[in-house]
Amino acid sequence: MKSVKKALVAAASVAGLMAVLGTGPAAAAAINFTWNPAGTGPQIAPPINGDGDPTMFTANNLTIGDWANINATNPALVTEHAILVIAGLNDLSGNGGAGFAANHVSTNVNKWQLYFDVNATSSLITGTISTLDYRFYGVDNAGCTAVVGTGSVATGGAANKGKANIGGCGTKVLLATGGLGPGTNSVGFDATTNTPVANVNATIIPCTSAVLPCTADQSGFFVSPDVTSIALDLFQTAFTNTQAATFFCTSEGAFTAAEGCKSALPVGTGLGQDPNGGGKYDPASGRTYVQIRGGGGNVSLLAATPVPEPLTLSIFGVGLAGVAALRRRRSKKA
Repeated sequence: MKSVKKALVAAASVAGLMAVLGTGPAAAAAINFTWNPAGTGPQIAPPINGDGDPTMFTANNLTIGDWANINATNPALVTEHAILVIAGLNDLSGNGGAGFAANHVSTNVNKWQLYFDVNATSSLITGTISTLDYRFYGVDNAGCTAVVGTGSVATGGAANKGKANIGGCGTKVLLATGGLGPGTNSVGFDATTNTPVANVNATIIPCTSAVLPCTADQSGFFVSPDVTSIALDLFQTAFTNTQAATFFCTSEGAFTAAEGCKSALPVGTGLGQDPNGGGKYDPASGRTYVQIRGGGGNVSLLAATPVPEPLTLSIFGVGLAGVAALRRRRSKKA
């Protein structure tokens, strides 16, 4: 009887160990996605020449342009507003995305754009992101220009000076919203270039009705994964901002060197230098406002992590089988 019990305990232990080893969270993997700008309502890109949907494209990565303003005056509550314009679709189908336009284009009825409008907070200038929310837009007739405002009327006027904003757009269609997702969500500075870096996971809530902030059902845009599946996935964003695009300022409304902004480029007059360079995040000098004027990065779609219930249940199955075997052994001896 003792040998039977030992065998059952050993079997259950091995099964439990295998279940533990085999059911941990799987590493999230980037997946292909197919989006159809002609499937929105209103359409941000009507099918061209009536020949199917050549605007539809499949990708596993999107290149983005980054315009942002960061207020780190209070290190306990760092705030950021960013406009992330899709600069490249990285189309895998080879013939999709017809009519797509990146940033700074003239209004054109055959052009369309995509961009994210993002707000985030963190408790430190270098640390973990605390909150995040965004809106994902498609634009019919293109025309959008993302900037950090200079104070001119063309860049949003005095109210938007030193701030990220987007203007000149055609008809904007809200496609999805989202917030902070699980996993590593961090911000900081590159030790070599002194430029802001960030890695962010964001949830995805596609617009499926006219419930605000959405104004219509945009299920037709999200072809694969569809709206049900993509709501379980994540956008993963990584930023690789350059020194030439990064500025450190003494006030939120500053833009020029005379107003207290310094480039992150090294000081100098040569290639890759700036006479007003050497800027860095520095509370002592009052340069606690960071501007990103056309940085870069990318967005991927991460598959949802499977829930390991089936293997968890198998542990109970092994235990029940063991109990049944023990009862049979007892009944035979009786």
